[in-house]
Amino acid sequence: KWTILAYSFKYGDMIRNGADPQLVTLAKAGKINPWLLEEGLEYPNARLDNLLIEGETNMEAWAKVGDAIIKIDGLRKKIGAEFIIITLPDTLQINRTNFDFYSRIGLKLDNRMLVTDKPQKLLKELCADRGIPCLDLLPILRAEKGQEFFRLNDNHFNSSGCRFVEPVIFDFIL
Repeated sequence: KWTILAYSFKYGDMIRNGADPQLVTLAKAGKINPWLLEEGLEYPNARLDNLLIEGETNMEAWAKVGDAIIKIDGLRKKIGAEFIIITLPDTLQINRTNFDFYSRIGLKLDNRMLVTDKPQKLLKELCADRGIPCLDLLPILRAEKGQEFFRLNDNHFNSSGCRFVEPVIFDFIL
C-alpha cells in the first residue's frame, strides 16, 4: 500500500485529463503508485527519454546531469567526503512484466528498453573519468533471469529485489 505524505494528488484532474478511472480508484486506495499516473499523463515520453537518451534534447539533459555530478564531486573533494554512485535500473530494463501497465497509464514504450544500458554506460564513463566509485546493478539483475525484483505495476524493488541487492550494495560500500 502506498502512503503519500505532504502531497495532494488531484485525482479528479487525472480523470479529466484522460487517466483510467479504475486506475485512479486504485491509486486513491494506495494499491498503485499515483506518481506513475501523473507521469503517464504529464510526460508520456519519460521512460523513452530517460532510458534510450536519443536526440539532441535528451543528450543536452544528460550533459546537465553530468555537470551536476562533476559539481558534487568537486564539492566532496573540497570537504574531504566520500562519494559513490549506485545505479538502480528501471523495471523496464529487466523484463516485460510491467510493460502492459506502463502502457495503460499512458507511457510510450519501446522494446529496446529491455536491452538498453545507455544511461548506465554514460554514467559509468563519467564516473571512470572522475575516479568516482560506481556500482551498476543492471547487469547483476539481468543475470538473474526469471526473477522478479520489482513490485507489480511499479518501479520500486519488491522484497525479493531488496534482499537480492542488499548484500551487493553492502559489499560495494565496504
